[in-house]
Amino acid sequence: MLHYVVSETYRQVAVEEYLRDFVDVPRFHAFCRECPAYGRNWSCPPFDFDPVGVWARFRWLHLVAFRMEFTADQPRTDLDHDRLVSDVMAMFRREKRRAHRSMMALHRALPGSIPLGAGECGLCPTCTRRDGSPCRIPDQLVHSLESMGGDVDATMRVLFDQPTLWSDGTSLPDHYLLVVGLLCNQDELPATSPRKPAEGVAGVPVLVTAAGDERHPRPGGLGLVGRSSADRAG
Repeated sequence: MLHYVVSETYRQVAVEEYLRDFVDVPRFHAFCRECPAYGRNWSCPPFDFDPVGVWARFRWLHLVAFRMEFTADQPRTDLDHDRLVSDVMAMFRREKRRAHRSMMALHRALPGSIPLGAGECGLCPTCTRRDGSPCRIPDQLVHSLESMGGDVDATMRVLFDQPTLWSDGTSLPDHYLLVVGLLCNQDELPATSPRKPAEGVAGVPVLVTAAGDERHPRPGGLGLVGRSSADRAG
């Protein structure tokens, strides 16, 4: 398992501006058609709705970027390709679940909003779209920013000033990124929201250890506090 620290950063942008500068549905749906999940996952294109029409219903997009930065004790080079791919995919599955929980909490606090995720939905082992059946958990189904035509690379570079980095197959970059969002008509998120982001860094960094524990800095920086699997499941 990889050793890394997760931090969250929040940005707010007007939908009109985001549509103008970052959304190109035909371009990104062309990329989607090259993905094995195209037409085989309910979160992915092709859709029975127009993504631009969905964007146009809202005034504000609230974005949260998750940065997974590798710690000093994490080996970075000359890694086994197959093990590296497995570990990175496991990391992304874990952090996508974290991001999904964050957006669904905000969504519940703002009825009528639409959460946007990162990549294809992976909540079920096999998506029912493959055999033509309805989604098992439609209330949890979230479409990604890119499936709605959003340019995630440009979003991270321009709005968050963070470059998207990639592995060469046997080494790790400094960090990986995920970005999720919430479409709504409120320019301010509710103060009582269970996961209301702060301006800039939202929440405290989380260190994920080889044992699978998440460790959070104590207030005042006094050491680290681990969380058990049971705690995380709650």
